[in-house]
Amino acid sequence: MRSENRTNCSNRGGRGRASGVSSASGASLRKKGVWQHTVAMLDAKPVECRPVIPYTRRAPIVRVLEIASELTITVSWNDAMGGNYGAQIWRVRKAHHPGVCALTGAPIDVGDFVYRPLFGDIPPLNADAMISAESIRREEPALQDA
Repeated sequence: MRSENRTNCSNRGGRGRASGVSSASGASLRKKGVWQHTVAMLDAKPVECRPVIPYTRRAPIVRVLEIASELTITVSWNDAMGGNYGAQIWRVRKAHHPGVCALTGAPIDVGDFVYRPLFGDIPPLNADAMISAESIRREEPALQDA
Protein backbone atom coordinates (compact mmCIF):
# COMPACT_ATOMS: atom_id res chain seq x y z
CA MET A 1 0.00 0.00 0.00
CA ARG A 2 1.38 3.44 -0.90
CA SER A 3 1.87 5.88 1.95
CA GLU A 4 -0.39 8.58 0.50
CA ASN A 5 -3.36 6.17 0.67
CA ARG A 6 -2.88 5.16 4.30
CA THR A 7 -5.24 6.20 7.03
CA ASN A 8 -5.27 6.06 10.79
CA CYS A 9 -8.67 4.75 11.85
CA SER A 10 -10.49 4.56 15.16
CA ASN A 11 -14.06 4.27 16.40
CA ARG A 12 -15.77 7.58 17.10
CA GLY A 13 -16.12 6.69 20.74
CA GLY A 14 -12.36 6.25 21.01
CA ARG A 15 -12.69 2.57 21.91
CA GLY A 16 -12.15 -0.56 19.93
CA ARG A 17 -9.88 -1.40 17.03
CA ALA A 18 -9.59 0.13 13.58
CA SER A 19 -11.96 -2.48 12.17
CA GLY A 20 -14.63 -1.45 14.66
CA VAL A 21 -14.34 -4.70 16.63
CA SER A 22 -13.78 -4.32 20.35
CA SER A 23 -12.61 -7.05 22.71
CA ALA A 24 -16.13 -7.13 24.15
CA SER A 25 -17.40 -8.03 20.67
CA GLY A 26 -15.35 -11.23 20.79
CA ALA A 27 -17.20 -12.29 23.92
CA SER A 28 -20.56 -11.46 22.34
CA LEU A 29 -19.59 -13.53 19.30
CA ARG A 30 -19.20 -16.60 21.50
CA LYS A 31 -22.54 -15.95 23.24
CA LYS A 32 -24.77 -14.79 20.35
CA GLY A 33 -23.37 -16.59 17.33
CA VAL A 34 -21.87 -15.45 14.09
CA TRP A 35 -25.07 -14.20 12.43
CA GLN A 36 -26.17 -12.02 15.30
CA HIS A 37 -22.63 -10.67 15.61
CA THR A 38 -22.64 -9.74 11.90
CA VAL A 39 -25.96 -7.91 12.25
CA ALA A 40 -24.63 -6.07 15.32
CA MET A 41 -21.51 -5.01 13.38
CA LEU A 42 -23.67 -3.62 10.56
CA ASP A 43 -25.47 -1.53 13.16
CA ALA A 44 -22.20 -0.25 14.73
CA LYS A 45 -20.97 3.36 14.55
CA PRO A 46 -18.96 4.17 11.42
CA VAL A 47 -15.21 4.18 11.66
CA GLU A 48 -13.55 7.60 11.56
CA CYS A 49 -10.38 7.80 9.45
CA ARG A 50 -7.85 10.56 8.92
CA PRO A 51 -4.88 10.56 6.53
CA VAL A 52 -1.50 9.62 7.91
CA ILE A 53 1.31 12.10 7.24
CA PRO A 54 3.59 10.49 4.65
CA TYR A 55 6.99 9.40 5.93
CA THR A 56 9.67 11.99 5.26
CA ARG A 57 13.09 10.48 4.99
CA ARG A 58 15.78 12.25 7.00
CA ALA A 59 19.15 12.83 5.43
CA PRO A 60 22.02 10.64 6.67
CA ILE A 61 24.67 12.06 8.98
CA VAL A 62 27.85 12.09 6.89
CA ARG A 63 31.31 13.08 8.15
CA VAL A 64 34.61 12.93 6.30
CA LEU A 65 37.05 11.46 8.80
CA GLU A 66 40.19 11.51 6.68
CA ILE A 67 41.50 12.29 3.23
CA ALA A 68 43.56 9.12 2.93
CA SER A 69 45.05 9.86 -0.51
CA GLU A 70 44.28 11.81 -3.67
CA LEU A 71 41.85 9.05 -4.64
CA THR A 72 40.30 7.90 -1.36
CA ILE A 73 38.58 9.33 1.70
CA THR A 74 37.34 7.71 4.90
CA VAL A 75 33.70 8.50 5.69
CA SER A 76 31.47 7.97 8.72
CA TRP A 77 27.92 7.28 7.47
CA ASN A 78 24.95 7.09 9.87
CA ASP A 79 21.48 6.56 8.45
CA ALA A 80 18.47 5.06 10.20
CA MET A 81 17.29 3.51 6.92
CA GLY A 82 20.62 2.96 5.15
CA GLY A 83 22.85 1.53 7.85
CA ASN A 84 25.79 2.77 9.88
CA TYR A 85 29.35 2.61 8.60
CA GLY A 86 31.90 3.95 11.08
CA ALA A 87 34.93 4.10 8.79
CA GLN A 88 33.97 3.43 5.17
CA ILE A 89 36.50 3.91 2.34
CA TRP A 90 35.22 5.91 -0.64
CA ARG A 91 37.06 6.24 -3.98
CA VAL A 92 36.93 9.03 -6.55
CA ARG A 93 35.42 8.34 -10.00
CA LYS A 94 33.20 10.05 -12.56
CA ALA A 95 29.45 10.14 -11.91
CA HIS A 96 27.56 7.89 -14.34
CA HIS A 97 24.19 9.40 -13.41
CA PRO A 98 22.95 12.65 -11.89
CA GLY A 99 22.48 12.82 -8.14
CA VAL A 100 22.86 14.84 -4.97
CA CYS A 101 25.98 15.23 -2.83
CA ALA A 102 25.42 13.37 0.46
CA LEU A 103 27.68 15.85 2.26
CA THR A 104 26.40 19.21 0.98
CA GLY A 105 23.13 18.52 -0.86
CA ALA A 106 24.55 20.14 -4.01
CA PRO A 107 23.44 18.70 -7.37
CA ILE A 108 25.81 16.30 -9.15
CA ASP A 109 25.84 16.07 -12.95
CA VAL A 110 26.94 13.18 -15.16
CA GLY A 111 30.72 13.40 -15.60
CA ASP A 112 31.41 15.24 -12.34
CA PHE A 113 34.11 13.75 -10.15
CA VAL A 114 32.56 12.12 -7.09
CA TYR A 115 33.50 9.80 -4.26
CA ARG A 116 31.52 6.56 -3.95
CA PRO A 117 31.80 3.71 -1.41
CA LEU A 118 34.22 0.90 -2.18
CA PHE A 119 32.84 -2.61 -1.72
CA GLY A 120 33.43 -6.24 -2.61
CA ASP A 121 30.81 -8.80 -3.59
CA ILE A 122 27.99 -7.41 -1.45
CA PRO A 123 27.19 -3.71 -1.94
CA PRO A 124 26.47 -1.65 1.18
CA LEU A 125 23.06 -0.02 1.55
CA ASN A 126 24.60 3.34 0.64
CA ALA A 127 26.32 2.03 -2.52
CA ASP A 128 24.52 4.57 -4.73
CA ALA A 129 25.48 7.55 -2.56
CA MET A 130 27.89 10.16 -3.90
CA ILE A 131 29.99 12.94 -2.42
CA SER A 132 31.12 15.68 -4.77
CA ALA A 133 34.92 15.79 -5.12
CA GLU A 134 34.61 19.59 -5.28
CA SER A 135 33.06 19.66 -1.79
CA ILE A 136 35.99 17.62 -0.44
CA ARG A 137 38.50 20.06 -1.98
CA ARG A 138 36.69 22.95 -0.28
CA GLU A 139 36.63 21.11 3.08
CA GLU A 140 40.26 19.91 2.92
CA PRO A 141 41.82 22.83 4.88
CA ALA A 142 39.27 22.39 7.69
CA LEU A 143 39.96 18.64 7.83
CA GLN A 144 43.72 19.18 8.08
CA ASP A 145 43.28 21.62 11.00
CA ALA A 146 41.14 19.14 12.98
